[in-house]
Amino acid sequence: MARTEHPRFASWDGTRIACSVRGDLAGDRTCVFVNGLFGTDAYWVFLERDLAADHRLVTFDLRGHGGSDPPLEAAHVGVSDVARDVRALLDHVDIERAVLLGFSYGVQVALEAWRLFPERISGFVLIAGPAGDPLSAVYDLGIPPRVWRATAGNLARYLPRSTQAAWHAAFHLPIWHPLATLAHLTRAEPAHLKPFLDHQTRLHVPTALRMAMAAGEHSARDLLPSIRVPTLVVAGGRDTVTPLSHLEILRDGIPEAGWLLVPEGTHTLLVEDPERIGARVRAFLASVHEPLGGA
Repeated sequence: MARTEHPRFASWDGTRIACSVRGDLAGDRTCVFVNGLFGTDAYWVFLERDLAADHRLVTFDLRGHGGSDPPLEAAHVGVSDVARDVRALLDHVDIERAVLLGFSYGVQVALEAWRLFPERISGFVLIAGPAGDPLSAVYDLGIPPRVWRATAGNLARYLPRSTQAAWHAAFHLPIWHPLATLAHLTRAEPAHLKPFLDHQTRLHVPTALRMAMAAGEHSARDLLPSIRVPTLVVAGGRDTVTPLSHLEILRDGIPEAGWLLVPEGTHTLLVEDPERIGARVRAFLASVHEPLGGA
């Protein structure tokens, strides 16, 4: 797959963001992928393979993730801050309009981008993510929101180095894929989950925790009726991280939204059932009437 690595660029607040462009580099059919919290662009590997021949594919690392720096100002971890990174990315790679593909937390970012710069968006593919508060499934386990938010916030604020060291050390242990499988959090093969687990040993944990807390305070549900670009919503029937009901809110709230339910899909459905999802996303992109990257 053709690929161009871009030097890290200075986003709207000066934070250095890592990005790359793959696929049909000369074409104008552009897709921008927005990762989930704690994740990397490796999760898109199969979908990128399916789209690379006739789409320009742009990925970037979230703040404090992968090759991107933590924000220069610790407070710049909100969903709207990351959405502004998307706009800065479009400017950096000289793209006027694109389809945004968001996974998990990336759905919130993509929707917030519609609030801030709808004229730059040609369509949405919203995968396994809610319009707001991605931590609600944790609350369903009986942990009150105030307890979770206070604990994570205090770890990030008062014990950043110890929290990061403990997190990195824990993810060096070869236990996480078996545990996730036993808990029915994934059906993915170990090799497909390995990039995510490896990334946890390099993550800037305080930033990721702050981003998670900010995401818990965010909602884009008010925007759903206003979306007037083609939209496809993809849900996993066995996703316990983002339950099906959260995706149904998107499907029912966005006018004429398309829908793909993967009945056996968990939160890692993109690497569990890539053929079904890839075929549906390709068909959706073909149905987008205007050129996907055109002015």
